[in-house]
Amino acid sequence: FFSPKMALASQGVTVDRALAFLRDPATKDIHKYLYLRFAQQFSPKLFYDILLCHVQEVLPYVYTPTVGEACQYYCNLPIVPQGMRLTLQDKGQ
Repeated sequence: FFSPKMALASQGVTVDRALAFLRDPATKDIHKYLYLRFAQQFSPKLFYDILLCHVQEVLPYVYTPTVGEACQYYCNLPIVPQGMRLTLQDKGQ
């Protein structure tokens, strides 16, 4: 069982270690996606450092094609939804 949270914690919070994980050909793309999702949630600085400095390399894991696979298995993935919910009652607030 792959735990992106444990992978993130066990590697420490460094861009080099995160990139080593992401560059490992044995790591499945969906695991790289989950790793980056957890980095975004639990270590946003790490996530944005990786994304901004290595956008071409990382973009396939946070966008297509990997997000398509994540959508197919979304209900089975250990993901905490992020976002903002607005209703008509919030208008003008």
